[in-house]
Amino acid sequence: MTLPTPYYDHGGITIYHGDCREIMPLLPKVDLVLTDPPYGVDYDGGLLNRNRRDRLHGDDHDVYGWAMPLIFDRCRGPVYVFFAGTRAPEVMGAARAAGAEVRSMLIWNKTNATYGALGAHYKFRHEPFLYCLGRGATARWIGPTTEATVWDGPRNARNAAHPTEKPVWLCARAIRNHDAALILDPFMGSGTTLRAAKDMNRRAIGIEIEEKYCEIAAKRLAQEVLPW
Repeated sequence: MTLPTPYYDHGGITIYHGDCREIMPLLPKVDLVLTDPPYGVDYDGGLLNRNRRDRLHGDDHDVYGWAMPLIFDRCRGPVYVFFAGTRAPEVMGAARAAGAEVRSMLIWNKTNATYGALGAHYKFRHEPFLYCLGRGATARWIGPTTEATVWDGPRNARNAAHPTEKPVWLCARAIRNHDAALILDPFMGSGTTLRAAKDMNRRAIGIEIEEKYCEIAAKRLAQEVLPW
């Protein structure tokens, strides 16, 4: 098999429209993966995100189980994966089953969080993500010696283009800590990882199964001066 024609390909940034399970095995090795799989984030995206999740993959909710081996097979550097706190054992288990070392659990503390899920006893104001290294991978760390596991910063407005869209500053902070020339986001969504990579003059590949988000990401990347 050969890679499909890119949906977008300009200035070192490439977008593929399709299923990452089919496209990832065809990609070259990358230096860093930064991604937010579509499962286990219902507390943030609510019904809209659950509907999208079910539409994309039906009853297959073991996204970490099948995604982690593909991700670590393609990455020769660090891997950052966002998830819901209630899924921590599952996510860490999937990473370790794929032969990876979980280096840290990081926390994004949302300094401007608004409360949803009115019936929940405790309201989420944070989002965890793992920092991992696969077998034989190297971190190529160039970040500060004072880097911490809690990252304070705002979330995007509620009218963002994607139900679980991450802010550019968050993705950029992870990327800047490593000497990584080629970044991959196999669950690209509206393209924040790619926008951050572009702003930092890094090459990046994104994969997204929904064409409307490919279109949104391409428009974001076409903005040469100000990030979206």
